[in-house]
Amino acid sequence: MYILGISCYYHDSAATLVKDGKIIAAAQEERFNREKHSNVFPISAINYCLSKEGIIINDIDQIVFYERPFLKFHRVLKNLIGSFPRSFSAFMDLVPRYLGERLVLPSKIKNTLDYDGKVLYIPHHISHAASAFFTSGFEKANILTVDGIGEYASMMIGYGEKNRIKGDKILPYPGSVGLLYSAITTYLGFKANGGEGKVMALADFGEPVYLDFLEKIMDLKEDGSFTCFEKYFDFSSGNRMFRNSLEKEIGPSRRPDQKIERHHKDVAASLQAFTEKSVISIINNMIKKNGVKKLAVAGGVFLNCVLNRKILEDTEVEQIHIFPAAGDAGGSSGCALFAYYHLFGGEERYTIKTAALGPKYLKNSIVNLAINRNLIIKELSEEELIKDCAESISLGKICGWFQGNMEFGPRALGNRSILANPAADDIKEKLNRDVKHREWFRPYGVSVLDEKGSEIFEDYVTNSFMIMTDTVKKDKRKSIPGALHVNHSVRYQSVSSDDGKYYRLIKKFYEITNIPMVINTSFNVQEPIVCSPEDAFDTFMNSNIERLYIEDFVVLKQEGDTK
Repeated sequence: MYILGISCYYHDSAATLVKDGKIIAAAQEERFNREKHSNVFPISAINYCLSKEGIIINDIDQIVFYERPFLKFHRVLKNLIGSFPRSFSAFMDLVPRYLGERLVLPSKIKNTLDYDGKVLYIPHHISHAASAFFTSGFEKANILTVDGIGEYASMMIGYGEKNRIKGDKILPYPGSVGLLYSAITTYLGFKANGGEGKVMALADFGEPVYLDFLEKIMDLKEDGSFTCFEKYFDFSSGNRMFRNSLEKEIGPSRRPDQKIERHHKDVAASLQAFTEKSVISIINNMIKKNGVKKLAVAGGVFLNCVLNRKILEDTEVEQIHIFPAAGDAGGSSGCALFAYYHLFGGEERYTIKTAALGPKYLKNSIVNLAINRNLIIKELSEEELIKDCAESISLGKICGWFQGNMEFGPRALGNRSILANPAADDIKEKLNRDVKHREWFRPYGVSVLDEKGSEIFEDYVTNSFMIMTDTVKKDKRKSIPGALHVNHSVRYQSVSSDDGKYYRLIKKFYEITNIPMVINTSFNVQEPIVCSPEDAFDTFMNSNIERLYIEDFVVLKQEGDTK
């Protein structure tokens, strides 16, 4: 049975193809159209999913959408009318888009894909919950989904067992951890739905001096739930998600071009602390009620890798599964999986092992593109390629690494990555300033040999999708200064022999340097992660990446490039 899941029209549009209960292809539309966080109908992602399996749209048994558009429109319209006239510009933007896109989705699918079947609609947080539980491999588990907002819910507390999930409780709008995080993100001068990771990184430089204030205005309860004093926030009037009253209480907001001061760091730290306190209280309450200590989570809030570590530290959770595409892109996976198990009687479960669910490319196309761009390209054996790349990294070069199938979700996991040496003192500054062009305070994750993780980190657990942090042991910190954040933590990805060439590369680097990890950041510069060889060559040529290792080739910018 083939089920096609679709998410779109908010942010991070995506498509997922599920075959007999297993995800076999998934990709975000932004990787194809090169528009970051693209929200358009994911026609290119859909076409990729079909081509991956060699099928056509008539082979699809069911198309599923990741939320209920009419219910969401009801909430949006109600909020816009309630905040009128402040919401006038948002009203004029959103209502035509709903009428022309979301509410006519079956016609859009029929006309675009020539699909004559019905479209199923799965509630937003059920889609998130299904993506988490049905890929976890857990026989039974608590389920928690947290994001900005779905139809009316911003959080769902649920439970999964065998091939069924149920939602026990929702936290309704406007009580939303995700919207609060986005609102403070805009207060700090960053963009919502993109800048939240910056705030998470900035938080480690501050103190949570405003935590009591946030608890008060959000009316935080002992069980972790809360409401929201709309006196301070406005989620319906556009990009500015806070009111003047918030600035009167904690000071003026930061302009995007303004220097980051101590105050901004403290606000970020307070927001992070509130988020952790709320979510951890909810999880502890779940365990107290049913005694189940396995947890499956999804929703954009769980892209917060600091929070994910705190869950293991401050709750009785023994195992946690975080879907790698935890945000709205992953909703395309969850709605398809929910349909398979709940609506079509699927029984056999599986554990997701890899996020490499996107397209891969042929060698001939790579060679032709390199020649057309006047690049120096050399084909090497795998052993030669790995040795050349490991040596280049050890000598301080910043290298592009493009191999196999593109990853699904926001993390580069060794298939579309930029790699560097964590032993270099200045590598973070060099990457931020010269390559990625991003803020000085943002750290970089690492890919570490799984068998060496417990030697490096204080509380190591295998983490295949780079979605968690850990503190580096004191005796290991001097050897990897370029990877350390201000609090001696590192976001990390566990790499095992199952990861093939990438594992062998890190192992070779370890043999050369005695360091069992490399810095791994996404292969992009202020644009979506590269998808195709064309994207890789464009980013390589327009950046300070020094060497590109693409499939079986090393690519140089000029003849004189030497080690």
